[in-house]
Amino acid sequence: MIDQYQTLQPKKQKSKIGLILGPLAIIIVLVVVYFLSRQATEKVYKNFKPIEPDTSATIAPPTAAPEVTVDPKQYSISILNGSGITGQAGQFKTLLEEKGFDIKSTANADKEDYTEVQISAKKTVSQNFTNELKKIISSSFTVSDTIEELSEDVATDIEIITAPEK
Repeated sequence: MIDQYQTLQPKKQKSKIGLILGPLAIIIVLVVVYFLSRQATEKVYKNFKPIEPDTSATIAPPTAAPEVTVDPKQYSISILNGSGITGQAGQFKTLLEEKGFDIKSTANADKEDYTEVQISAKKTVSQNFTNELKKIISSSFTVSDTIEELSEDVATDIEIITAPEK
């Protein structure tokens, strides 16, 4: 009889309202979380102030490069007349000796038609030294841009071949 009683009882049907309310509650919770996090982010950005560069700092103007000084007696120099102008090697000798350079000899070059002053130096000669020579000579003469390598067989450290004035 108990079996009959149980079978006669109406079956509980799952409520359709529960199926709708569960997912709806989840959606509402997600929407609330989204809006709360968005408000928090907006507050952070609203209070955000970009860092302004400090314009009160002063920058020192660039200073000129220190002048390179060389010991003019450090290397020996020979001067060869390559212009065909009589006495030009002697004029170079006087000019460079007045600046303190060690001029060992003057002579004529292998030819007399050089158009630019040629400077040749041994590997041991510093670039600062040859640059200083070029600077002094280029005030009145056109000097070749390249410094040729001087053979170790030559008696002096540097050889200058003259050319006509600019």
